[in-house]
Amino acid sequence: MFDDLVEAQFWLRSLVSICGRGQAGRLGQAADELDAAVAAIAWSEQATASSARLDLPETIRVVGACAREDLGGLPSQLAGGSN
Repeated sequence: MFDDLVEAQFWLRSLVSICGRGQAGRLGQAADELDAAVAAIAWSEQATASSARLDLPETIRVVGACAREDLGGLPSQLAGGSN
């Protein structure tokens, strides 16, 4: 699981660097929160995802909302629609 979290950190930081200006702040905050949770897990023998306040569903929600705003809505392939 830790490797997956580190990969998520990488991709979220990459997204922050290329997203629209209107989304950079919210995505940056989500990335900061993910970074803090991963650091707490890595540096504390007693830490768990919940004690580190890791809220992946909220992070995913923020990324999705920012993507929809940048794209002006989800492309039909992502929304489950037909082409």
